[in-house]
Amino acid sequence: MGRYQESLQYHQRHLDLSKELATSSPSDYKAQSKLAGAYDGLGDILPSLREWDASLQNYNLSAIIYKILADDNPHQHTARGNWALEQKKIGGVLEAKGEFARASREYKSALSIDEEIARSRPEDASVQRDVAIDYSSLGDAISKQGEPAVAIPNYRHALDIDIRLAAADPKDASARYYLVYDLYRLGDAQLDVSDIHGAIVTYRSAASKAEMNANLDPGNALARSKLARVYSKLARAHFAAASSAPSPTTDKKSGLLTACGWYQRSLTIWTDLRDRGAVRRTDSGEVNKVAEELSKCNTEMRRGT
Repeated sequence: MGRYQESLQYHQRHLDLSKELATSSPSDYKAQSKLAGAYDGLGDILPSLREWDASLQNYNLSAIIYKILADDNPHQHTARGNWALEQKKIGGVLEAKGEFARASREYKSALSIDEEIARSRPEDASVQRDVAIDYSSLGDAISKQGEPAVAIPNYRHALDIDIRLAAADPKDASARYYLVYDLYRLGDAQLDVSDIHGAIVTYRSAASKAEMNANLDPGNALARSKLARVYSKLARAHFAAASSAPSPTTDKKSGLLTACGWYQRSLTIWTDLRDRGAVRRTDSGEVNKVAEELSKCNTEMRRGT
């Protein structure tokens, strides 16, 4: 907590200085932009302290300034892009608070701005990626509202862009990362609407891409954790398919065997990451979670023999 408090104090001092500069130069674009950036920086640190409402307040103030700068400078894409970014950050905080409908509105607003920028800069990969992230974020918020069928088209829009960007530059690590993420989020939504076969096909594609990413950079813990996550999702889809099959059948046994195999692959990676101290705090429960699911899968296997 001490580290976050020190950072909070730093950002607060930076904001105070930026306010003084902006007040003395109300028409200066750079001074106003720095003030917006100072509000944004403070907004970034506050969620670590669980200060959600204070974070929202700072992001909103930053968004207001960037909107004014964008309106006053219609050809200044940086201000418009930053305005959209603040709306995405507002959406992220609202999503963390469980306010998914409000988060969706923020993501839709950001999407509208980013699509406008993207139309004027079709060759700019970073701008195109912003649009993909907007669609993906919107899909996440809609899924969390309990509407996975509505979320699916958003994930597909994101994937169309991901695929295009990855094909344009195979060395683009960000493109490869988002391609895996959007594939498995689409798979999650398909599973939620009981399209088990569709989910399996999508997860297999995600697994293939995640394996490629992990092989390109074997020491990358994030790439390995994404691979482990996709394997466990693929296992759950096969387990769901086997569980829905008439019992006892050869297909059911084969499905359970396949599910257990994917669970084991996932657990092997998670265990290795844990033993190397490379598991992120947000993933700290994955080893036990996957181990429990593998145990359940093995139990079902024994019942069917």
